[in-house]
Amino acid sequence: MMDNGVCVMDRRMTVPRFVIATEVEDSVVVLNLNTKRYYILNSTAGAIWRGIVEGKSESEIVEVMFREYDATRQHIGASVARIFDALEKAELIH
Repeated sequence: MMDNGVCVMDRRMTVPRFVIATEVEDSVVVLNLNTKRYYILNSTAGAIWRGIVEGKSESEIVEVMFREYDATRQHIGASVARIFDALEKAELIH
């Protein structure tokens, strides 16, 4: 999908039942109960996580973050895509 000249994937991911998360201060701790691995997401990755949990698509998350952060859509889109890829690889979303 092209958004103001920036190509953004429009993935809409969900959190599997075997993944649990909790917020700790400005971070999100996510646990995959199948692999017994946990991940600590910083505040930016945590904002992306909350968007996924709320059912937002990748492009919707990019738009929300573009309004909140002082960065270009291209930079934010690339960062969101990297986090989506890493969360998917860790089997925290599908």
